[in-house]
Amino acid sequence: MIISSFGCQTTSTSTQDKEELIEVASDSGIQDSITTVKSSNPDEVTLKIKLVDDFTSSGKEICGVSKKNVFKIKILEILEKGSAISHLPHNNDEILVNFLFPNEDIAMSLQLEVKAKETLCLDASKSYFTVISHKILE
Repeated sequence: MIISSFGCQTTSTSTQDKEELIEVASDSGIQDSITTVKSSNPDEVTLKIKLVDDFTSSGKEICGVSKKNVFKIKILEILEKGSAISHLPHNNDEILVNFLFPNEDIAMSLQLEVKAKETLCLDASKSYFTVISHKILE
């Protein structure tokens, strides 16, 4: 009579251990550094901004291409971010953005909530944002 015995040892974390790790992480208040809310579109970002300068009458070059409806903005807060954003700006950054449609209701020093789509420049080391919708906050 031959009796054989097989043993199995695993180094992976069990399901119960994983659940305990998740509970510990949520209890300790660990969060994403920027935001936990993801945008539904991977190349879009939602920002709270303040208008700094207006280049709509003269036009402005962005990525070597002349654009109309260009504003210089200061980013107050990043509300949502897409998963495919290549060059995510930071709070307090001042950047040029192109508004998709001209809008006479926009005055300097206003705070806006904007949804913007990122577009890569030709050299792909830079990008710019085109505002596709906005809401006036103040």
